[in-house]
Amino acid sequence: MTKKYIIGVIISVVVLTCNQVFIQYWLQKKKEDAEIINIAGRQRMLSQRINLELYKIHNDHTNTETLEKLEKQWLDAHEMLLHGNESLNFTGVEDTKSLALLNGLTSRMKSIANDISKERYLSETSLKDLSVKLDLFLVEMDITVKALENSANRKLTFIIITEIILALISIGVIVAEVLLIYKPISKRLEEQVLEIQKSEVELKLKNTKLEKIAQIQSHKLRKPLANILGLVHLIEFDDREELNDLYLEKLKHCAEELDETISSIVNQTKTVDKTVNKEDAL
Repeated sequence: MTKKYIIGVIISVVVLTCNQVFIQYWLQKKKEDAEIINIAGRQRMLSQRINLELYKIHNDHTNTETLEKLEKQWLDAHEMLLHGNESLNFTGVEDTKSLALLNGLTSRMKSIANDISKERYLSETSLKDLSVKLDLFLVEMDITVKALENSANRKLTFIIITEIILALISIGVIVAEVLLIYKPISKRLEEQVLEIQKSEVELKLKNTKLEKIAQIQSHKLRKPLANILGLVHLIEFDDREELNDLYLEKLKHCAEELDETISSIVNQTKTVDKTVNKEDAL
């Protein structure tokens, strides 16, 4: 039983550990997906800000410093989405469809970056063309973000279904342990308790019988012993020789009575032992 109990505990620990490892692993994946979607969403915002800065520069309302920062953030974020960043513990996009869409945006982004480097020399027409490219990037980025969200939702559905399956497995393991391990152990313990209680009752009955026998035996022994002691006392203090034979005869009679009483006690004790042994056998 002890071995089964230990095995049951080990199985429970293994099941719970597997559940926790699975949950923690996919929670981390969900967190990474949220970060990826957040960065991809920021790409749309950055492209719009770049477009706005280009118009400001074209109209001499600002310098190129802000544009350069935005462009760097834009390109760096795209690189992170494609290849990850070890220093930031960022794995990058793993979904095949989303990765293909991001790779398709690379050439467009390079073309836009090349045009941005000429922002001081852009004509009104060139600026409009660049704005169209940024708008197209925005549309394609929307499609990419949607693909990333769909991928994250599929993972979430997988997590939910797997957690339900693991929960059912855990419940099945617990039920099996209760029926096959803990219930037999509990039943065995109950049987042992009942056996102990039964033994206590039997022991009390035996003690009661022995006490009764002891009382009876004590009473039977006391009479012949008292007679013998009385006769011995008379012999010591009575100097009449003619009574010696009478005293000896009485001593003999008391001794025989004592011997019969002892034999009776021994036989009664044997009878009680046989009765107790029969009850134990039953």
